[in-house]
Formats: sequence, C-alpha cells, structure tokens
Amino acid sequence: MHNPFLNLFYRFATSASGQGFAGDAASEVTAWVSRRVPDLPLIARVRPANMASQRVAIRAGLTRAVHLDTIGYDGPEWIYTAKLPT
Repeated sequence: MHNPFLNLFYRFATSASGQGFAGDAASEVTAWVSRRVPDLPLIARVRPANMASQRVAIRAGLTRAVHLDTIGYDGPEWIYTAKLPT
C-alpha cells in the first residue's frame, strides 16, 4: 500500500516559457499545501534533462530527494520534495 502524497504538476504553453508563471504557480501551491494540508507530502517529478523544471522546483522550496528517484512510464524521474512542517 502506498502512502498518499500530492504531486505538483503543471504544463504551460511554449509561448509562456521564461515568464515566471511556472515558478509563481509552484511557489503558491507549495505555500498553500504548507498551510492547508501540511501532513501530506508534496512532490514534483522532474526529468533529469529539464533544467527549467528543476529551477522551478527549487524556487518553490522543494529539494531533490535522490533516494526517491524512479523510472517513470517514459523515462527517469528525479523527485523533489517540499520542506513542509510536520
């Protein structure tokens, strides 16, 4: 049985790239989770080559959890987790 968690997932149009929307949205979600459901872990799954998504995760307050890295349905996924209060 798996423990429940929240998966931070976003997708924006290519034309929105580089405008900070993903970072702002991810930061707001991380803050909301911390306030509203602090007992649920928040994770982001990031492709190793996706440097922009790695920066978004870090900007949102997530850190890499190497021990949770996995192989997803279409390749390797690095797992970032929020530093949420316990």
